[in-house]
Amino acid sequence: MMRFILSALKSGYDIQNIVVISSDNNYPLKAKENGLVHRKMPETYLIKEELSEEEKEIFYLQKL
Repeated sequence: MMRFILSALKSGYDIQNIVVISSDNNYPLKAKENGLVHRKMPETYLIKEELSEEEKEIFYLQKL
C-alpha cells in the first residue's frame, strides 16, 4: 500500500492533482497523511465476491 502512495508522490505530478480512489479503508488514512485527496470507490464499480463452492451448488440446485 505504501509503495502505491510513494509512487504517486514521486510521480512528478503536483499532489493537488493526484486523487487516490479506493475501496480499501487503509488508503484514506495514508493518502491524508501524505497530503493526497482520497475518494471512496463507488459500489457499482467493485468486483462482486465470487460464491463459494457450497453457495454455487445451492444456487445451481435452486435453478433446477
